[in-house]
Amino acid sequence: MGVSYQWRDDVILDVIIEQPWTWKEYIENMNPIFSELRDKQTPCATMVHIQKMGTLPKDGNILHILLEVDRKMPPNVFASAIVGKSNILTTFMNVLIKLRPHAKRLTIFCQNADEGRDRIYERLNQVLSHNKQQGDA
Repeated sequence: MGVSYQWRDDVILDVIIEQPWTWKEYIENMNPIFSELRDKQTPCATMVHIQKMGTLPKDGNILHILLEVDRKMPPNVFASAIVGKSNILTTFMNVLIKLRPHAKRLTIFCQNADEGRDRIYERLNQVLSHNKQQGDA
């Protein structure tokens, strides 16, 4: 239980949040997660599984934490799929998206991991196509 992460494949890092968990635990996992993503030096994505997240912990300010995560997100991360449904988290993510255009470009809401994977790889193809076009110009 808590916050854990593992590579799904060469592109997608799964972040699993299961109750019981705390914002402190979430924040402590972000540094090694961001280091692993940054160290890849290739396009990467995260898939954040919130299906078993439960209620949000009371030991932190969610908007402050989400803003900090967005600020520290490595530049090679091109997508972050949020798998599952949480009305409160969706509300705060929508606020973050309005505040930070970068978050809008990254965030993908999806119902299950298969949809998340498919949408991440669609976006990866767009990123690679765009990069190729930029290189051809």
